Amino acid sequence: MEKFILSQIPIEELIEKIANKVLNAKTVSSQKQDQKKFLTLNELCKEYSFAKPTIYSLTAKMGIPHIKKGKKLMFEREKIEEWLRQSRRKTKSEIENEHNSQYN
Repeated sequence: MEKFILSQIPIEELIEKIANKVLNAKTVSSQKQDQKKFLTLNELCKEYSFAKPTIYSLTAKMGIPHIKKGKKLMFEREKIEEWLRQSRRKTKSEIENEHNSQYN
């Protein structure tokens, strides 16, 4: 079953309006990400579901990339995401595949 859109707007104009909305949405989205390059402690905890004591402990041990200006802690989003990726543990199947490829 086909669906129809009834409109008095010419199809070309409708397509152009939709394309502009999509482009604007992408632009706004990328601008929001660019605007928030650094996170506060509260933002980091909320966005990545960390407990504050965990973050305080990691910063004291130099276990997480951070910036300290006076008493204020800041975290660069890109560095945090890189740190999280490096902390990834392999699954059993990934370990088994590596082991099998070494001996085949």
